[in-house]
Amino acid sequence: MTDKQIKYNQLKNNEKDIVIFIIIAFAFGYISYLVLLASTTDLKDIYAGACSVAGGVIGGIITLQGVKRTIVAQREITLEGVERTITAQREITLEGVKATIEAQKEQEMLKLIPQRLIALHGLTKEIEQFNEKVTELTWITSHDEGFEEDKIGDLKASIKYMNEKIEKVIDFFEGLNDTEYRFIGIVSKIDIDIYKTVKIAFDRLKQEYVWLLASSELQDYYAIVFFPEKVIEETFIESRNQLIKKLNSLRVWIENNFKELELVIPEKLNQYEKEML
Repeated sequence: MTDKQIKYNQLKNNEKDIVIFIIIAFAFGYISYLVLLASTTDLKDIYAGACSVAGGVIGGIITLQGVKRTIVAQREITLEGVERTITAQREITLEGVKATIEAQKEQEMLKLIPQRLIALHGLTKEIEQFNEKVTELTWITSHDEGFEEDKIGDLKASIKYMNEKIEKVIDFFEGLNDTEYRFIGIVSKIDIDIYKTVKIAFDRLKQEYVWLLASSELQDYYAIVFFPEKVIEETFIESRNQLIKKLNSLRVWIENNFKELELVIPEKLNQYEKEML
């Protein structure tokens, strides 16, 4: 109950007491008047009786008000005490629930650590296999024994050989989705930080593939070899060399792109091993 409500109730009670007092006083005056007319009672005696009755009524009203205020005050004190007790119990209960939840979380985290350590080792093996595929791109994206940088023997054979290199690079990128799913399956058992690192790495790879397909180096090469019988040797050599440089720089970028992930793994291993101790 608010202070405004309490004051309002007290005011209503006071009004009721005043009305009762007026009614009693009026009734006593009227009865006294009738008695005065019907008997030889002295007016002084009637006045004395009226004062006695009025004093009793006023005293009763004052006593009643005191009792009411005492009851209201005790009720307020009791309600405040109950509210404080309930609030304190609620706070204690909430703190206890929070502590219990935190303890359960810690226990669950400890149970997951062995699984995370296994997943981290699995991720290491997956990265090693991926790096092997990237290493295979080294000879694909470089000048090897299949042709020399400034001259060619058989033009058609050189075009075919270069086309095979491009197809292998495209096969590497086309297989990224399957590789990504394997990585995600592993890192989802570790934590959100490594998941984000892996997701960003593969998103960048896919974007680089899109840029490669739209690059001027690849587009110019395809435009030159579209009609093999009309290819000019010097033009082919220049376009091929430009594309080889493009593919080689892309390979180097791929290697660097996964270095961040490789650096995170030892840190996570060290972290979870310490938490197990």
